[in-house]
Amino acid sequence: MTTEEKDVKTKLTGDFRDSWAEKIKEEDPANLWEDEEDSSFTIKECGSKCYRQFCSLKCLKRRIPIITWLPHYSLDDVKGDVVAGVTVGLTVIPQSLALAVLAGLPPQYGLYTAFMGCFMYVLFGSCKDLTIGPTAIMSLVTLEHVQIGGITYSVLITFFSGCIQLLMGFLNLGFLINFISAPVISGFTSAAAITIATTQLKGMFGLKFHSEGFTDTLYNFFANITSTRLSDMALGIASVALLILMRHYKDRKFRAETKISPTARKVVETLWWTIATGLCNLMGSFVGAYPSTGSFSRSAINNSSGVRTPLSGIFTGGIVILALAVLAPYFKYIPSASLNAMIFAAVIFMVHYHDVIIIWKTQKRDILPWASTFVTSFILGLEYGIMLGVGVSVMMLLYGMASPNITTQLQRKPGGECRLVVKPDRTVLFPSAEYIKSKITKALPPESSQERICFTVIVDGEHLTDADYTIAMGLRTMVDSFEKQNVLTVFTNVIPKVQKILSGASPLHFCRTEREIQVVIKEHSKSKLENYEDNTLREARVEDGNCRIEDGNCRSSPTLARDHSLINNESPLLDK
Repeated sequence: MTTEEKDVKTKLTGDFRDSWAEKIKEEDPANLWEDEEDSSFTIKECGSKCYRQFCSLKCLKRRIPIITWLPHYSLDDVKGDVVAGVTVGLTVIPQSLALAVLAGLPPQYGLYTAFMGCFMYVLFGSCKDLTIGPTAIMSLVTLEHVQIGGITYSVLITFFSGCIQLLMGFLNLGFLINFISAPVISGFTSAAAITIATTQLKGMFGLKFHSEGFTDTLYNFFANITSTRLSDMALGIASVALLILMRHYKDRKFRAETKISPTARKVVETLWWTIATGLCNLMGSFVGAYPSTGSFSRSAINNSSGVRTPLSGIFTGGIVILALAVLAPYFKYIPSASLNAMIFAAVIFMVHYHDVIIIWKTQKRDILPWASTFVTSFILGLEYGIMLGVGVSVMMLLYGMASPNITTQLQRKPGGECRLVVKPDRTVLFPSAEYIKSKITKALPPESSQERICFTVIVDGEHLTDADYTIAMGLRTMVDSFEKQNVLTVFTNVIPKVQKILSGASPLHFCRTEREIQVVIKEHSKSKLENYEDNTLREARVEDGNCRIEDGNCRSSPTLARDHSLINNESPLLDK
């Protein structure tokens, strides 16, 4: 063995691993080989980190944003907040009355829900555009429980939902919303909109019947269609037509000004898990409110009205309380058909039929979670529909993790050496442990073929950023199995973090360059030859086909001759 080869072999040992890693790190522009930081913590460091995260001034400002913006409040801010607050207040009053009817509650309970959220969000809200109050989907979900337990159940639901949201906020579980994919949200929203519109037909046509669920409501509507009151039907249809006409005019005149900001949209999408919404619901339960959340439509109006800070909620809540104090005795004179028409005209535009076309053009398999959510929401209910949709999305995600794309390439090198280069296109974790083992095993040539005489499996870990115990044990089993078949397994382009995990199960061959791979192959061939000769020396004389070995000297075996050529530097691979 030459001096150069000895140096290469020495680099593979632990004595010079540190200096070699430093050199690699300097030459690696992507920093893929950067050593993993020490993740051990002392008790003092852990306590200090907890203090900075939960008890620092920065944390207090993050949890109570009013501390940040109130000292800089100006007269210009007052003007913008008053105009926006009054505008949203005048909008939320009729919406709250109609949504309370949708929830199966008296109209004034919608106003109870509207004002408390406005006040609490002033203190704990982080987005100036956002308004908290009743929404159509939340009202529909509340309706199912109000039909069972009445007003008491609606208040209890508000209290417990606030407690759960507070707990979610303190535990930073907002990331859970990321597991609800866009097709699931689209299918759920569309199904909810159709369900809500169906429930409003009864009031718009002046019908009297009790129903539960979408199919039951639709059946009873057509069964009682002959009992339609013409005055209610005329008022309902006229109201819907007028509202759609006004919406069309508004879209033409103010399309650009009524778009909700991206920040507000992001806050609304993750609002379920924030502390602010939990406090709004928790405190709202003490004034008879039912569950509330952020409203896209009112937030867009708030933004277009020139809102400056969350303090606009004070003026919105004040308008709502004024309406409760002055107008509450006259709520009973509001025609039910007009309230039903208001909800019907609002929700029919929530049906995202165009999403189906876009999903089909982008990724056809995403139709499955959309369709499962949409159909199940009609048959079993909205809560079961979204649960099934999330389950289907997660199963599709796990299936993709369990079946990564693994490319295999069979290479024939000079000197009779054959290689199988295996390269996963992503990180492989425990769901894909068996898949990657079977994929590599099936790619091996038959044991009886000439290619298996001197065969090496090279696993390219360029895309491996993490690993776990299951993968480490699975690869260990695979390597041991290949070793019994005289197949060498080498890992290349593996970052130190993954090397540490995989080496915890058993020692493996990790190489960085082609020359290092050649050294490992040569050592393996030499070891295999020595084991073979030791076994033959125990026998007096062995004759096997064209191979004849006497006193440990190979006379004509093609396998051992090839191994001798690798050891004696006869292979051109070492010249590269």
